[in-house]
Amino acid sequence: MGDLSRWRVAANGAEPVRWSTVRSFTDAFNPYGFNSHAMCPGYGLAENTLKATGTRQDRAPGVLRPARA
Repeated sequence: MGDLSRWRVAANGAEPVRWSTVRSFTDAFNPYGFNSHAMCPGYGLAENTLKATGTRQDRAPGVLRPARA
């Protein structure tokens, strides 16, 4: 196993994020220099992304075109 001391961010997107899994990972790789403060868990919730960008029920479908600037 190599030296993980330079690893600054370890993103973990899951549904659900289990503390036991995060802890197991950090405990397993800590001896190789992994800093537990680099662990950055985030709850995925892909369904919310879809609805957050959806059209309201009482409106016709539309397309949003962002400005180039």
